[in-house]
Amino acid sequence: MLHDYVVGLSLVVLVTTGGTMFLQAGRRWVWGVFVDSPQLEFFWTFFPILILVAIGVPGLFVLYSHETETQRSMSVKVTGHQ
Repeated sequence: MLHDYVVGLSLVVLVTTGGTMFLQAGRRWVWGVFVDSPQLEFFWTFFPILILVAIGVPGLFVLYSHETETQRSMSVKVTGHQ
């Protein structure tokens, strides 16, 4: 479940970034707008933070739910040798 969520989010980021780069590749005048743009710099740092939080928070919930599980019907001890 978490893996599907992360792959979907990564796919959205990839398609959005790739599509924007592809559409802007032929327009030379657009690149001048992005030079010294405080709004662009804000979004350039803010959106990756949001993406990392969106990936990390569900992972922490899954990790915590596995840690607090106390009702086990069976316990198996495995010993390996090399």
